[in-house]
Amino acid sequence: MGIIPPKWFLNMEKIHLIGSSTLTGKSFVHLFSNKFQIISYSRKNKNSVFLDINNLKTYSNIDYEKLNDSYIVSFAPIWVTAKFLSYLSKIRKYKSKHIKAVICFSTTSVLTKRFATNRKDKELVDTLLSSEKNIYKICKNLEISCLVIRPTLIYGRCGSKTDNNLFKLAKIIKFLPFVILPKNIGLRQPIHAFQLAKITFFYLKKFSKLKDRNFTFEGVNIGGDEVLSYRDMISRILNERNKTIFSNKKIFTVPNFLFYIIISPFLFISPKIFETIFRISANFSGFTKCSDLIGESAKKFPYINY
Repeated sequence: MGIIPPKWFLNMEKIHLIGSSTLTGKSFVHLFSNKFQIISYSRKNKNSVFLDINNLKTYSNIDYEKLNDSYIVSFAPIWVTAKFLSYLSKIRKYKSKHIKAVICFSTTSVLTKRFATNRKDKELVDTLLSSEKNIYKICKNLEISCLVIRPTLIYGRCGSKTDNNLFKLAKIIKFLPFVILPKNIGLRQPIHAFQLAKITFFYLKKFSKLKDRNFTFEGVNIGGDEVLSYRDMISRILNERNKTIFSNKKIFTVPNFLFYIIISPFLFISPKIFETIFRISANFSGFTKCSDLIGESAKKFPYINY
């Protein structure tokens, strides 16, 4: 006979969590596992229900009765979320109607990469947009409340899990004798994974108070509390890690035309890398600040200990 969970646990809201092995997924579980009954699905985590979104046979592992009066929160890539919801809508429509709300994540790349010139970024934007539209359509047909959150540059650490943005940049800087940046440089608004977890919690509480079960928020574009130049962002990373691998790193600025000449070989080696470096001069900011949304005090970058 199994262990009977306490009454207080049974009265907690249920969340079906997709993407529990991602940085933001781990951060959400770390911060709020005592607030919800969290049922995680993963291909990697042994403590989760095994689910491979691309393998229909593994959907038999889902206890569809537990979807009643619950929320679906997905930190997985939005095209993965779209596949999952598409399956529910076609095969389990009569069950899916009892889901309270869906919260999932896209990215502000939908906006910032609209005018990209390389094929991969163009395809990414098309995939993001089509996935968002598909999710909105599915939730509308199933009469489920829905929210798509578009975060900007995500960074941070939760346990051994690190981001694939600034952490990767830091690893590159580790092997450089110095850093060269263009004089006229763009702005960034990095957001910590813990802040995204808190935003998710904020909207879960908001959905719990809604009487209308068929309410759709348009995509919420969200960023961190500080708007920094790319140079300042790099400088803060260097200062944060000054005692370890970046003790003598210097940052030099050069005129933009000279910077573009320096990076021009990447145009032939990898147009995608060239465009990524080229975009250092572009502004990717102006999004809603996390603190303004959830009503907390503003956090300086890097938030917590990076």
